[in-house]
Amino acid sequence: MRFATQWRQPGGTGKVRLERAVEVLNQLGGLAELERSDGISVIRGYSCPFAAVVSSHPEVCQLAETLLTELVGVPVQQRCDRHGSPHCSFVVQMPSTETVR
Repeated sequence: MRFATQWRQPGGTGKVRLERAVEVLNQLGGLAELERSDGISVIRGYSCPFAAVVSSHPEVCQLAETLLTELVGVPVQQRCDRHGSPHCSFVVQMPSTETVR
């Protein structure tokens, strides 16, 4: 994804890559934070950086999912709520060799 190339993919642990992905969403105008529970990480958005277009173009959520997958280096699954004021969540299950604490 060419769009993702403007942010360097950080090396290091899964935790570092997840934190960088949250920073990117926040730089795009969102308000997101990282939550962790039982080996699963969730990037939870409280303000969608794409809110102005999501209601008429829900495929933008797929674009965000692809961007985060590129940044984190493992598959990310979007769980976006497009009703009212859009809120997004992205579920990330890191491989057991990269457990995030």
